[in-house]
Amino acid sequence: MMQIASVVVLATLLATVLGVPGEITFFEKPNQMGSTWVYRPPGYNDAPSPLKHNAYSFETTADITVYAISIQTGGSCLYNEIRPNDYDNNWTWATKFDGVSDSKMDCEPA
Repeated sequence: MMQIASVVVLATLLATVLGVPGEITFFEKPNQMGSTWVYRPPGYNDAPSPLKHNAYSFETTADITVYAISIQTGGSCLYNEIRPNDYDNNWTWATKFDGVSDSKMDCEPA
């Protein structure tokens, strides 16, 4: 039991020292309801099918800005900035959401 407690304390300390940036939870329905998907920076991740073009709310504990990405016809893309510790209970980008990244990925602002 003592070893488990030590591992938990060590993991918490490492996360603090290494600057783990937090996470963003996307929800299928408004008001943070329904199916969820969690993004943890860094990098780009496609939204899973229940939430792709269907994420009507989000909440972030990330301490960095991330970018919701919308892939356009012809290969171009748009981004929508999600700032640290932000949330939206009725996200207007719900039907545009394809994935999320810790960079703008050469996309244009929405």
